[in-house]
Amino acid sequence: MNQGAFFVIEGIDGSGKGTQTKMLFSRLKKMRALVKMISFPQYNTPSAHFVEKYLRGEYGDAVNMDPRLSSVFYAADRFDGSFTIQKWLKQGAVVIADRYLASNLGHQGSKIKDLRARKKFMQWVYDFEYNLLGIPKPNINIFLDVPPRIASRFIDMKADRSHLRGKKRDMHEGSLSHLKRAHSTYHTAVSLYPKDFIVVDCAPRGRLMSLTEIHEKIFSIITKQLHL
Repeated sequence: MNQGAFFVIEGIDGSGKGTQTKMLFSRLKKMRALVKMISFPQYNTPSAHFVEKYLRGEYGDAVNMDPRLSSVFYAADRFDGSFTIQKWLKQGAVVIADRYLASNLGHQGSKIKDLRARKKFMQWVYDFEYNLLGIPKPNINIFLDVPPRIASRFIDMKADRSHLRGKKRDMHEGSLSHLKRAHSTYHTAVSLYPKDFIVVDCAPRGRLMSLTEIHEKIFSIITKQLHL
């Protein structure tokens, strides 16, 4: 049986990851491809219990928590979901994920100001999740590069999310400064692991492209990766 392929849509909060993941999934389905979709964190499931409490601020200010500790919350959730991903890949499916390991690099890594220490943290995340936990590595991460000032406006347009229990924004989304740091830190990850990322500039010259324009860029990347 043919081995499948695994692609991840990444970006800061409000960058349209969920929407683009669904658009890509729908288009591949219409092509009669065996395609599966998964989102991280896996909200409202036992594996995301600690992530949800962390994002609601029940462990205190997220910014002040050691990034290695908070990274473990997310890593445990991905470890749980990795068995489903591995099963799909063995079936020969194209798997599309909304967020994955790189979200730890971008969000948790943004807590570390020193560049050398930040890169060391990223290497620790790679080793911990890919080697120790053994989660599957994506064929490529597609980073949706959206300016934080634009992404911030879209966060408030999101539908109510049950895991936030009435709050409009989680501990990461509530801070524009965090979005700016995360945006910069994602670019650090891209420079550290250039073979693992493809960047989609979603706002050339400061103008946000339409959902369809962004989708076409993503679809072009996927078809090249799959040799379609």
